[in-house]
Amino acid sequence: MEWCKLFGSDDSETQPVHWKSIAQDHERFREDLLKAIAVSRAEWDAYWIELKTYRDRAVAHFDPRQISIARYPDFDLALKSSYFYYTYLRAELSKLGEGLLPEDLEQYSLQFAKKCGEVAAVLDGSVRSQDFCRQTGTLHGNRPTAGTLCRRA
Repeated sequence: MEWCKLFGSDDSETQPVHWKSIAQDHERFREDLLKAIAVSRAEWDAYWIELKTYRDRAVAHFDPRQISIARYPDFDLALKSSYFYYTYLRAELSKLGEGLLPEDLEQYSLQFAKKCGEVAAVLDGSVRSQDFCRQTGTLHGNRPTAGTLCRRA
């Protein structure tokens, strides 16, 4: 729940990367955040309590006597708010002459997920090919790709 470092408790000593420790104009940041993620202040406050409670009771300080999770939180707003924070932070750093890549964290994460899916598909094909080779008593070729053929032992 790294999100809590950015949006959880705002103690500047223990959470130096919390948005309130970074943003000069708290009201402007909050307004821009709520607009970017398309929620009201009341919806944000309720979401914040839900995620913070989940983190406090189930992730960071697990105590089975205190926890009763009726449902796990939806992390969509956590992602959207993190993307917003990243964009904000990147803009602030660029004012100082610092470059931070990738430019758009959301697009980067989507591209990364797609690439992971492609790699998983190749590995899945390789594993299936190896299973087939074991079942048929042949040896798997040297290249671990979905199209690898077996050869006789």
